Amino acid sequence: MKNLIGLFLTISVLSTGIAQEPDAALYNEIVAAQAKTAVQLTAKELKKYEGDFEMDDGFVIRFYVKDGALMSKGDGQQEEPMIPQGDHKFNPESFPATATFVINEEGVFDTLVLTQSGREFIARKKEQ
Repeated sequence: MKNLIGLFLTISVLSTGIAQEPDAALYNEIVAAQAKTAVQLTAKELKKYEGDFEMDDGFVIRFYVKDGALMSKGDGQQEEPMIPQGDHKFNPESFPATATFVINEEGVFDTLVLTQSGREFIARKKEQ
């Protein structure tokens, strides 16, 4: 799970038994639609989502604010701007997926649900 786009292709292989390239036109249409539905959040509001989130296999995704935008960076990956969609949901700027932050009883976002290609992956916030 070193690359979320690679994960998308891996899921295609596992579900069909053969590697399938995603339909480029549909892929681009989804990414464009995500950008159009963005909501505006201040840097202060975005700071609530900062932290390192670890999946069961040890893969870590770091979320941080840079130049007024929420960024994500997975282990061994380039940073990715995240587009806020409201209700604690964000979409990566360059591929179709959704990162949903879950708030606990203390008001802290301690869980991340990553949805891509119809599958959900859970990550827990690491202690700082």
